[in-house]
Amino acid sequence: MIYPARTPAPQRLAWYSQMFPTVEGNSTFYALPPLSTLDHWCDSTPSGFRFCFKFPQAISHTAQLAVDQQTMQPWLRWIEQTARKDRLGPSLLQLGPAFSSRSWSTLETFLKQLPKEFPWAVELRHPDWFDGENWEPRVDQLLLEQGIDRVHLDATWLFSRPPETECERIASAKKPKVAVRHRTPGQRPMLRLIGRDHAEGLEDAWGTWAHTICTWLLDGKQPWIFTHAPDDRQAPFLARRLFRLIESQLRVLTNQTTTGHLMDRLGHLPATSQPTPNRVRQPSLFDRWETSPSSPDGGEESG
Repeated sequence: MIYPARTPAPQRLAWYSQMFPTVEGNSTFYALPPLSTLDHWCDSTPSGFRFCFKFPQAISHTAQLAVDQQTMQPWLRWIEQTARKDRLGPSLLQLGPAFSSRSWSTLETFLKQLPKEFPWAVELRHPDWFDGENWEPRVDQLLLEQGIDRVHLDATWLFSRPPETECERIASAKKPKVAVRHRTPGQRPMLRLIGRDHAEGLEDAWGTWAHTICTWLLDGKQPWIFTHAPDDRQAPFLARRLFRLIESQLRVLTNQTTTGHLMDRLGHLPATSQPTPNRVRQPSLFDRWETSPSSPDGGEESG
């Protein structure tokens, strides 16, 4: 496991950060914790660890990006503090399926006003942004001009067959089906892969992504890869298998037995452990920050 059984909640993030180099900070989607909580999170992690926090839903979903600077200030202070602590990764602006090309001008204005000194990434879900000919190249060009990266979400494996666990049933009802693209306009592509509650079939399901990640690495890009499983506890095992798959493909592509100089950009290999029986939820690192100051992931994922 990521941390030993009965590890106190305040120590869980410290254990997690020794296994993985980054975390998808989901709690900020629901509400911003106090800055003192952020300080605790940063101080609990080693140098080089990065938080990829999600934009508050008040900005991305409720206001649909139609916000003024006063509304943005608490969020920007949060980002500035994370950067000051040297723990800031790309912050994820996740837009809902109703955010369509009708909001193009709002999206363009909002992205152009984001501070250039911080890394940002945008996840779009409406079909308009995947039309291939009109809005898709326009948004890619906008992101490229602003130095903002695109988030790639792929839940194909989850939907490839009927659910086999209760967790998979719940996830299948909640996760979006969006078009999958392997090209990326920026230098820090973010990939969010939604898998299943076991690793069998991963090589077939994510093999193409492994090749794409290898290409990104060879092109000098810095990918940010997050593996998700319907049962959170299974995600580390998917990460480990994917890591090994990328490593093996890199050796073939480079004709080298040592690829550490490239793999270092993905962090280190998660520790070996045995999968645990499926349950609907893992009450651990993923508890909300309201009940524990050590929970940047923040409970059930927003999507």
